[in-house]
Amino acid sequence: YTPSRTALIGAINTLTVREHIEAMERAAGQVDDAETRLLYAARAFRDYAHAWPASVLLAYGSSDPALPAAAAEADQRVLPLQALVAEVAGAQDSLTGLRGLFAICFGFVALELNGVFRRGGDLAQAYEDAVRMYISGLRRRGG
Repeated sequence: YTPSRTALIGAINTLTVREHIEAMERAAGQVDDAETRLLYAARAFRDYAHAWPASVLLAYGSSDPALPAAAAEADQRVLPLQALVAEVAGAQDSLTGLRGLFAICFGFVALELNGVFRRGGDLAQAYEDAVRMYISGLRRRGG
C-alpha cells in the first residue's frame, strides 16, 4: 500500500533507477578496458529499457519535483559510472561526460521505444555505433 499516487510513482522510479544502474554496473564489470566497460554499460541501459519500457520512460522522463527520492538515489548510484567516465575523459570532464552518455542512451532508447525511427535499419547496431562514437569523443577529449 502507498499513501498516494505520487508515493507510488516515487517508489517505482526509485526501484527502476536502482535496478537499471545496477544492471549497467554488472555489465561494465564483465571487462577491464574502460571504454569497453562504458559500451557494456550502455548496452545494459538499452537492454533494461527494452525489458521495462514503461518504468524507464517514467523514471527518466519525469521531472516532477514531488519525486526527489529517485533523483537522490540516482545521484548516488551513478558515482561509479562517473568514475568510469573519468578513466576515459579525465576527472574534470567526468560529470559532463556522464550526462552526455545518459542523454545519448536515454534519448535514443526513448525515440526507439516511441517508434520514431521509421526508416528501417538495425537499431541495435545504430545505438551501439552512436555510443561508440560518443565514447571515442570522450577518449579524444581525455586523451
